[in-house]
Amino acid sequence: MKLIIPLRATTRLIIFLVILSGSVHGQNLVPNPSFEKFSVCPTEYDQVDRATPWQKYQGSPDYFGSCTGNKAIKIPKNFFGYAEPPTGGHFVGVACFHKNVPNEIIGVALKKPLQKGRRYKVGFKALLAQTYSGLAVSNLGILFTNQPVSSPQAGKAHVKSDSIINTDSAWKLVQGEFLADDQYTHLTLGMFYNQAECKVKVRPQAFNNSAYYFIDDIFVIPISDCPNEYQYTGKVMDEDTQAPLKGVVKYYNQDTETEQVSSLEEGIYDISLEDCYTYNIEIEAEGYYPIITVDFQPVGNKPLPLPTKMTPLKSGKTIILKNIYFDFNKATLKPASFFELNILAEILKKNKDIRVEISGHTDNVGTNDYNLQLSRQRALTVKTFLEEKGTPVSRLVTAGYGKTQPIADNATDEGRALNRRVEFKIL
Repeated sequence: MKLIIPLRATTRLIIFLVILSGSVHGQNLVPNPSFEKFSVCPTEYDQVDRATPWQKYQGSPDYFGSCTGNKAIKIPKNFFGYAEPPTGGHFVGVACFHKNVPNEIIGVALKKPLQKGRRYKVGFKALLAQTYSGLAVSNLGILFTNQPVSSPQAGKAHVKSDSIINTDSAWKLVQGEFLADDQYTHLTLGMFYNQAECKVKVRPQAFNNSAYYFIDDIFVIPISDCPNEYQYTGKVMDEDTQAPLKGVVKYYNQDTETEQVSSLEEGIYDISLEDCYTYNIEIEAEGYYPIITVDFQPVGNKPLPLPTKMTPLKSGKTIILKNIYFDFNKATLKPASFFELNILAEILKKNKDIRVEISGHTDNVGTNDYNLQLSRQRALTVKTFLEEKGTPVSRLVTAGYGKTQPIADNATDEGRALNRRVEFKIL
């Protein structure tokens, strides 16, 4: 049996689906793509990081706005030229081939990783700053990476302008298709080539011998060459007795904001997922901690990363929270952690007799004292989250064990990743 459960009120859902039918695969993965959101209005040069969550990866890119009182970075007229923004009242500026200054690079974490094997439409709008730029060049482009990069790879861009970007006063759309060869998490924009590798036009009427470009309306959009439907089957059982379990499988589609529920009979699940979408999946059985996976993208019929055994909720059992993520070397929870933590909070609400120890663990990188402190802080962060969701303080205790209780070999990246974890033990 399969039920489709809308997660919005009926009237609102109908309106949402009408819009969604033409745009679900056209969702832009770039946050703040036209730089309209800002923490503080720009007041000086070199403030692109005020257009949250954008960052400067190299050099000193600038943030322009109609809100500022500084004429040098004002829109539409500023120190570099005159430009009416194509969207809103803000854009950024990057310099290329400025004497003795590295090319200016900006970047941002995508809303979600690219799907390996999927095609994307990628692009941005660019306008040469007429007053300032003594050069107009080609090859300004976008590079995808798996982390912020302070020195981007030279001579490489996944999408770029093969022709010289305009010497007139019109914004130019630079775009192309990109077949993702990795699950890239970050977008980087700027000039990744040296001047000899570019087409160049000299503009003697300008006062600086460099190319300065205004940038706006950046986009990364999945191309609608899907969905392909993939079938997933498996069997789950009690980890102690190996007995098959009854329950349900819930799979939440992050893109359409709907949830489907299938029955789990004699431990067998059989579900179909479409590869255009990203799913959170949960297998439930009464009296057991659920099996959970988040951000699953079924591209190329890759295996569903679900274990086969479920842990009963009884005294003495220790359960690893496998979908809890923190910022690097910090105790700050990443948003991807909230799905499982909300489930845990509901379990504790329903099982009022359960008291738990939340423990943090690290790999072996770093000193004993540092790892011990970090593991304690992360356990406390999880405890605080559960308290805010209504779990009484009296039912939660915390512990930090640092690197003293590894569950895998610290000699490998995979092993260290497994050792960096949060567990809870039923007391």
